[in-house]
Amino acid sequence: MAAPGVLGTRKTVKLAGGAATQAIESAVAGKMIVVDAFCVSPGAAGTADFQGTSGTSLTGTLTLGTTGAISLSSTQGNSPLFWTAIGEGLQVVTTAAAAGFVTYRIVPV
Repeated sequence: MAAPGVLGTRKTVKLAGGAATQAIESAVAGKMIVVDAFCVSPGAAGTADFQGTSGTSLTGTLTLGTTGAISLSSTQGNSPLFWTAIGEGLQVVTTAAAAGFVTYRIVPV
């Protein structure tokens, strides 16, 4: 499937907490969630993995060291970083304490 176009209102959600699965956005029937930017800053060494609510990895496992952060941003609204399947929510799974944000849109298909 081609990348979704420039639709939807951008939302930003803060990420915070320890090793856990953090829900970012619930599934919306007939729509997909497209991610335009994210930043994950670790409190300890571990991993992060953005997933659809079915558990399908959207980014692969991102390795986090004890310092620094992983930050990616799409400067073009029609070129998102990744997206969920139609009708699927978005979550991030971390294996250690982490903070940050994710900016996304819910778009009709």
